[in-house]
Amino acid sequence: MQNDVFRENIRRYNQYHITPELRSAVKDAGLPTLDYDGVQELWFDSLDDWREVMNDVDFVMALDKDESHFIIQNQKVMIGYDNLVFGNEILS
Repeated sequence: MQNDVFRENIRRYNQYHITPELRSAVKDAGLPTLDYDGVQELWFDSLDDWREVMNDVDFVMALDKDESHFIIQNQKVMIGYDNLVFGNEILS
């Protein structure tokens, strides 16, 4: 993505995917999975950085064309913080 507002304000952008094989393994373990194949994580240093990206017209227009193909419309958003309980911190 070539959008300067996005690149200047985001700390990390990650996509997390499930494959048919992983979904099957979860089902075999007797556990439910979500109804979709992936989620995206956007990491920002501040709420102001997040607002700047979400309000950038160029960013919104660039995503609008692609989102209709792979993102559930009217999705829910969660804003929070990491609480590392075990493991190593991911350094950016």
